[in-house]
Amino acid sequence: MYLNTIKVAKCCFVPALLRHAIDDDFIRPHHSNHIFETYMGDKNIIKFEGDHNSPRPQFYFDSINIFFHNVLQPPEDEVGGSFFDLVNDYFGKGACRSLNGVGYDESTPAEHKDSKPCGC
Repeated sequence: MYLNTIKVAKCCFVPALLRHAIDDDFIRPHHSNHIFETYMGDKNIIKFEGDHNSPRPQFYFDSINIFFHNVLQPPEDEVGGSFFDLVNDYFGKGACRSLNGVGYDESTPAEHKDSKPCGC
């Protein structure tokens, strides 16, 4: 079965988190880069040192946690206060703003409404 991930990425609007080890020689990093570039929904990409089976650094797990928190937006009373207050208490004040340069694409699917149809 052949899956054209680039064609499908042009039709996707569910928030996505892509991640890739820089020295991965099993699945080359350019695959994630191409998907990220064409993905139409909210997205983020995490790149980290290592290869396909290397242990993941702590910022990788922190970035995943932040991504899910931003996407799922749990009520503050469910997480016992602000998530970022808890992270700041752990890492130090202001640490979240520069957490290893991980950022989020703030665009919404509505901003892509003038895009050409992808033919999915």
